[in-house]
Amino acid sequence: MRRINLPLITDVIFTLFCTFLITFTAARFYLKSAFWGLFLAIPVSLLAALLAFVYISRKQQKKFNLSSADREKRLLAAHLSLISQDNLNALFLKLFKNDIIAKNGELIYGGKKVVILFSFKPVSIDDAAKTIKEHGKNICVYCNALDEEAAPLFKQLGVEYTQINGVYDLLKNANLLPEKYLYDDKKRLNIFNRISSRFNKKLCLPLFWSGLGLTLFSYFTFFPVYYVISGGILLTLSCTALIFGKKQN
Repeated sequence: MRRINLPLITDVIFTLFCTFLITFTAARFYLKSAFWGLFLAIPVSLLAALLAFVYISRKQQKKFNLSSADREKRLLAAHLSLISQDNLNALFLKLFKNDIIAKNGELIYGGKKVVILFSFKPVSIDDAAKTIKEHGKNICVYCNALDEEAAPLFKQLGVEYTQINGVYDLLKNANLLPEKYLYDDKKRLNIFNRISSRFNKKLCLPLFWSGLGLTLFSYFTFFPVYYVISGGILLTLSCTALIFGKKQN
């Protein structure tokens, strides 16, 4: 069952509503006719809603694709850190097929020994030095990540390494990504948590200026009550965000 894209729906409805109000009030103010206000406001607001739908849906899809790939890389990194060495060796044998050689429990690829260092923490400089002492410099290291000191050491000594981004691309191109990951970091948030997670102090100024603008509009529009009420609500939310909102890092 396909999930309802509530943020997209609410954004489109909000665009439709705002465009209708602005167009209708402006047309009625200048043309002195409610009929012409409706005649112009309905098509303009529908067009604005359609454009908002196309733009926001494309933007959301692009963001979803990026976030989905990032999440899958995190899951893959955790998965590779949890599976056994034998399973890792079998995976790399499938990945490189005829180009890799298994000899005495070790893997040789392109004349270099394959060293697999998948772990939840980045490979430290101590781990890198230990690996070089144990296996020499003629190696290919595959890991989730290297810390800021280990990477320059490998580069200076000419050690070839591939981190999780490269490993993910290799496995994806070879259709060897796991069908089911051993670890899933997905967190289920209820509606209250979703709202509270986005209600931060950063919203204070936009809400304040929006509320102030609506309140000022009440002095020269045909619907002063609407502007006073909506502006008051936004100003109240601005104060609430300032006092109770979480500080965004």
